Amino acid sequence: MFAIVNLVITIFLIIGTVLLQIKLAKSESRWPGFVLPVISFLFALLSVFSMASTLILMHEIIRIQDIIQLIIFFLLFNIPALILLAIYFSTRKKLINVSEMEKMTIQDLE
Repeated sequence: MFAIVNLVITIFLIIGTVLLQIKLAKSESRWPGFVLPVISFLFALLSVFSMASTLILMHEIIRIQDIIQLIIFFLLFNIPALILLAIYFSTRKKLINVSEMEKMTIQDLE
C-alpha cells in the first residue's frame, strides 16, 4: 500500500514539474524557463561533489574507476535537466512560430 502511495505521489510530482516548466517556458521573458533546469543541474553538481568527497574519504586517493563512476553519475543526474531543457526549447519554438504567424496575419490585413 505504501509503495502505491509513493508511486502516485511521484507521478503527480513529475506531472506537476512538467506542467510548471511548460508554464514558465511560455512566459514572455525567456529567463523563467531556465529556473527548473538550473536547479536540476545544481542538484546534480551537489550530488556528484558529495559522492566525490565520500570517495576521497574512503580511499584517500582518487582512482580512475572513481572518476569514471563520477562522470557516469553526473551524466545520469543531469537527465532531468536535459528533459526540462527539451521541454523549454520545444515550447519556445512553438511560441515563436505562433508569434510569427500572428505577425504575418497582421501584415496581410494591412
